Amino acid sequence: MSVFSSTWLIKRAHVILYTMIIALCVLLYFFWGEESSSKIAPLLGGIATGLFLVIIQFMFSWEEHIERDRLRLLGLKNVLENKRDRAYYGRLIKKANRNIDLMGKTGSHFLEDFADQNGTHPEAKVLLDALGRGVRVRFLLPNPSQLSERKRTQSNHTAERLKELQNSHSGFSYRYFNHSEGHSIFVADNDVIIGPFFPDLESMNTPALHVRHDAILTERYLEYFKEEWDRCQEAV
Repeated sequence: MSVFSSTWLIKRAHVILYTMIIALCVLLYFFWGEESSSKIAPLLGGIATGLFLVIIQFMFSWEEHIERDRLRLLGLKNVLENKRDRAYYGRLIKKANRNIDLMGKTGSHFLEDFADQNGTHPEAKVLLDALGRGVRVRFLLPNPSQLSERKRTQSNHTAERLKELQNSHSGFSYRYFNHSEGHSIFVADNDVIIGPFFPDLESMNTPALHVRHDAILTERYLEYFKEEWDRCQEAV
């Protein structure tokens, strides 16, 4: 069954439309009825005419109501052309108060951008600040043995930094999965950014979707992260 078969906004739109039609019928009844005085009749006629025009406009925009409801269910906040907007991710990390989860290829760019104690750009330490205020941070990455030689060298360097963070922050942990990576997942409290990985294409150059945590589109990705996390052993 389609997830869009019975939706919140469409149900509300039906109620609004039926209510306006009933209200129009009542106005017309009193307008043409004997009970209406000559003073009230013009007022009723004007209201009825305006309501009729509103109903017509509402019906013409029906498809727009359906499309809005679909987007609401998908929870789509933004479409990112790539994952290189450091400030965009930085704002989400700064707002996080509960948890930050990352599933990626190596995590190297993420650490360089947001966990660099010696960095000078505004977002350089936002992940470290998050850990300092008690946010739980989890990295789920492919086992370095699954990567190409170039990526393996990069991953080995990242592994040293991951160990440092795990040893210095009780809220930080990471695990490795033993298969090829397929999707990137970034979670910061109620914000989720998801996107695919393409073979032989730098992960930072792939598109991504920013969606709400409670959206239908997000649900399976979060389940997948949890299943993978529970399946993998704690990295040591």
